[in-house]
Amino acid sequence: MDKMDNPADVLLKAMYGLGLTVGSTIATVLFEKAVDYFGDRVGPKVAEIAKRSNLLDRVFRPGFYWGYYHLLRSEKTDWMFFRGISLKNEYLRAVRDSYIGSPTFKELMGSQADRRFSEYKRALPLIANVTHTDNIWFWPNWAFSSMLLFTHLKLYSPGANEWILDVRVPSKGIGIYNNLGRRFIKEYYLKRNKEKYEEIKQFYGGFLSKLSSRSTSGKGTPNSENEEYQLSIGLRNRPLRWVAGGVIPILYYRSKWWFAFPYRDIPPVGLNHFGGLSQDSEERKNPRLMALREFLEEFMVLSHPPEFGVEAIRKPIHISGEFHESIKVNRHFKRLQHFHKTLRETQDGIPILDTDDKDHSGIVELHAVDSPFTVRIDFGGEVKKIHDVFFSIDPYELGIEIDFIYWGRLEKNDYILFGEPDPTGSYLIRSPIVLISMDKILESIENDKLEQYDRNDCHECRSLPRLKEGDYYIFDRDSIELRSERMKHIIDNYLISEHPGDLDEIESLIDEILKTENFEKASNLANTLKDKWMEVKNRVTAQDSIVIQELDTHISIATSTWPKLLQLRKGVDITPESPWADFARLVPVAWKVLTMAVKSGSLCRFKYH
Repeated sequence: MDKMDNPADVLLKAMYGLGLTVGSTIATVLFEKAVDYFGDRVGPKVAEIAKRSNLLDRVFRPGFYWGYYHLLRSEKTDWMFFRGISLKNEYLRAVRDSYIGSPTFKELMGSQADRRFSEYKRALPLIANVTHTDNIWFWPNWAFSSMLLFTHLKLYSPGANEWILDVRVPSKGIGIYNNLGRRFIKEYYLKRNKEKYEEIKQFYGGFLSKLSSRSTSGKGTPNSENEEYQLSIGLRNRPLRWVAGGVIPILYYRSKWWFAFPYRDIPPVGLNHFGGLSQDSEERKNPRLMALREFLEEFMVLSHPPEFGVEAIRKPIHISGEFHESIKVNRHFKRLQHFHKTLRETQDGIPILDTDDKDHSGIVELHAVDSPFTVRIDFGGEVKKIHDVFFSIDPYELGIEIDFIYWGRLEKNDYILFGEPDPTGSYLIRSPIVLISMDKILESIENDKLEQYDRNDCHECRSLPRLKEGDYYIFDRDSIELRSERMKHIIDNYLISEHPGDLDEIESLIDEILKTENFEKASNLANTLKDKWMEVKNRVTAQDSIVIQELDTHISIATSTWPKLLQLRKGVDITPESPWADFARLVPVAWKVLTMAVKSGSLCRFKYH
C-alpha cells in the first residue's frame, strides 16, 4: 500500500468489494482484524470509533445483499441458496414471488402495484432470508424483523392449571421486514388457504374453551396423556409470524384499578396492547425482551399533563426482573426513545426532562403478574422457557403474540403519552390512551358478556357491554390539543399553496370542529375537512415532503376520532351500538390475553385491593 493512501479509504474499498463477492461473514472477520491492525497506527480511540461506526451494517452487508438478491432471482442459481434446508423450494418460491414488480406481486397488490413499485425504485423481495432482515440500513421502509414459521405448534397441560405452548423456531428461514411485506404475506398465504387458517382459529379456540371449562368445573389434574388436553397443529402450508407481543398494564390511578390500552385507528380498530414485532434475532429468542422494549417505547408517564411549548418531566419506569437493564441498552429502544424526545421538542416545543430520583419517589415501579402459562421455544436446538406469559394466535394477521401483564401505581397528576413515532421516525402518532375499569372487564369476561364483532375494520374482535362515566378514562390531550397545534404549525410554516385561501379554510375547519359540541355537526365538519384537504393536497408544496405526509396522517386520524373523543370528554355512555363503540372494543390480542388472565385466575389478587 502506498504511504500516501488513507488507510480508512483503502479499508472501505476493499471491504465493500469483499462484501459483494464472498459475503458478510468473512467481511466481518477481516474488518475486525483490520481494525485491530490499524488500531496500533491510528490510535485506540479511532479503532474503537471504527468498531462502533455501523460500517459493517451500513456498507459491507448491504453490498453482500445486493449481490445475493440479484443472483437469487435466477433459477439457475438455486444450488447457492438455503442449502441443506428441507423447505428450500418453498422458501425460494416465496422469496421470488415477493419481488417488487413480479407477476405475483402485481396480481396480489392489484391497482396499488405500480405505485408501490415506483416508491421502492428497485427490485427487492418483501420476503427475505430472515438473518438478513435484521439489517435496518438495507431494506426500504424497514420496521421489524419477523420470521415465518412453517413448523408446528403444540399446546398441552402437564398439570392442573398449567399450560405450555411449544414452538419450534428453526435457526434458518425466511421473514419479513416492513408493513408492505406484512400485507403481502396475508394476501399470499391467507387468501389462498382460508380453510387452513380457519383450522388455526379452531385450534386456539379449542384451547380457550378447555381453559374456560376447567376454570368453572374445578376439576383436578388432567391426565397429561389424555388427547383432550393436548392440541397440535402443523404450519407447513399456513405459516405464522414469529414473533410479536407486548404488555397490557394494570394501573392504580385515582383510587381505582384500570387496564390501560392504546387506541388503534387502523384495522383492527379498537383497544390494543402496547406492543409490536421483533426487530432482530435476539428478540426472536427472547420474546419478553421484545415485548418490554415495545412497551417502554410506547408508554411514557409525565408528572403533569403536557402543554404546548412547556417543558415536561418524564418519570422513569422500572421493570421488575432480569430484563430491565437489557432493555435500557437495546439499540432499538435507544433509537426510538431518542426519536420521541427529539420530536416532542422540535414539533411540540416540549423539552422532555428525565428525572434521576435517587430516593425512588418519582419512579413508576411495574411488577409482572404471575400466570400458569409458559412458552417453550426450541430455537435451532437451543431450548428456552418463558414463564408468566399470555399467548394468543391471530390467524387473520398470521401472528403469534407473546404478551405479559404488569401492574403499578400512578400519582394523581401523572399523565400517559403514547411514545411511538411513525415508522420513519419523522413525526409522532399521538394515539389516545384509554383506561377501562378493571372491575368492568373482570365482570364482562367472567360472565361471558363480551360481544362478538367481526367486520372489515376489526376481524374477530370483542365489544365490552355498556360503559358509563367512571368506567373509562382517556388521556387525549396529545390526540386533540397537541395534534391540532402541530397541524396548524405545519400549515403556517411549511406549506405553500397556489391558493392561500385553501389553507386558511383548513385551519378554520380545524378550529370549528374543536368548538362544536354536537356529534353530528362535528362529524359533518370533519368530513368537510377531509374532502377539502383531498382537494388541495396536490396543490400544496413544501421544502420537505414529509411534512405533507405528516399533515395528511393527522387530518385522516383527526377527522375519524375528534368527534368521538369530544363526546367522550363529556362522559357519555359507550355501547356496542354507539358511534364511538370502537373506544370500548378489544382487538383480538387484547381480549384473548385478558380472557386467559381472567379464566386462569391470574387476576384474583386485584379483586380484593
